Amino acid sequence: MRLLKAILISILIITVFSLAIQEKILQKPYSQVILTGRGFVVPSARVILLNTNPKGGEYMIAIFDPEANKTIFLRRTDRPINKEVTLPHSGPYYVLIDSELPVVCALKGVASYPSKEILNIEYGMGGVSALLLAGIILLERKRNDKS
Repeated sequence: MRLLKAILISILIITVFSLAIQEKILQKPYSQVILTGRGFVVPSARVILLNTNPKGGEYMIAIFDPEANKTIFLRRTDRPINKEVTLPHSGPYYVLIDSELPVVCALKGVASYPSKEILNIEYGMGGVSALLLAGIILLERKRNDKS
């Protein structure tokens, strides 16, 4: 029982420390976007600021997520765009611009957050180990009370 308690306490400690470290890392102000061919990858799920500056005429801009096979952002306009877009995971994403005239497009990371999958794993492991540890402690107390 002591070995099982030690393992569960270790899992709890690692989970708490990983959440704290992750929070500290995600607070770093940086806007790293890695271009890969015609797409881009971001370091984690994040909110980006999309800025466009068209040279005139109508244009269409879209951000496509090939992993989910869906379009995250789509707009057809003749005006500049200054919009926050939420990216649900680290990427890749593709920016598609359809225009007869040049359009300058800039992406800047505004806020980071861990993906839902990572949070589900961390909360699941921490919660299950906490429940198991509580159960073991209750069983030991019942045994000690009977003695």
